[in-house]
Amino acid sequence: MLETLLINGALAILLGATLFYAVKLNRRIGELRRSRSELDEAVRRFAGAAADADRTMARLAELTAGQGRALQEAVGKAGALVGDLDFLMERADATADRLEQAIAATRPKAAAPAEAKPTPRAATPVAPAKRPAPAAEPALPEAERKLLQALAGLR
Repeated sequence: MLETLLINGALAILLGATLFYAVKLNRRIGELRRSRSELDEAVRRFAGAAADADRTMARLAELTAGQGRALQEAVGKAGALVGDLDFLMERADATADRLEQAIAATRPKAAAPAEAKPTPRAATPVAPAKRPAPAAEPALPEAERKLLQALAGLR
């Protein structure tokens, strides 16, 4: 009988310890379930954010490609304008040289000393009152005439 009582007491103590650990284990399982649902929600939010980022990157790539095409077109147009401006500058230089020669031809020639050095272009006085007669001007193309008019307007 004593043996039975001791065995029953030992079983009761073991059952108490088992019950204690079962309650503790049940709490931890509940915490894991709550944590798992929080983790699932966090994963869903992360997946949504990643999808939004992918869509945004695709849109940004489209916008950048569109701006790149526009930039290439602008560079192409600028290149064509540079060529046109170079041509116009060459024509303006040639016209200025011819104009300078025409002005020099209409001025009376002064007797210059043999050792005199030519004066720089900026120091050469330009007399606006001594213009050649219109009949003495060589026939100029329309563009050159407009350029001369614009240069006369700058004075």
